Amino acid sequence: MKILCIGYRTWALSIYSNLKKNFPNYKIKILKKKKKNISYKFIKKFDPKLIFFYGWSWMINEKIFKNYTSLMLHPSDLPKFRGGSPIQNQIINGVKKSAVTIFKVNNILDGGPN
Repeated sequence: MKILCIGYRTWALSIYSNLKKNFPNYKIKILKKKKKNISYKFIKKFDPKLIFFYGWSWMINEKIFKNYTSLMLHPSDLPKFRGGSPIQNQIINGVKKSAVTIFKVNNILDGGPN
């Protein structure tokens, strides 16, 4: 199976490296990229079964998530604390216990299936 991992944050790249190390039978490609550098043409050429966007801060091009299963990791129990500062907002709101949500990307900010 081909998996494409796209990110730029150190912790996300670490997750991807561990994934690659622990699943040697999968063809895993890690792209250290930001929004402006994502090429649909490259994605189409690699033709992954899954695309991971962990620690991502921008909306994903609809052409990508409509044609490829694209998963996002968000550090809250969605739909609570959607947006770009979920950890900070949980601290401000006194949340002591939280969760991490992995969801299928769609056209709503942090709006995977609830």
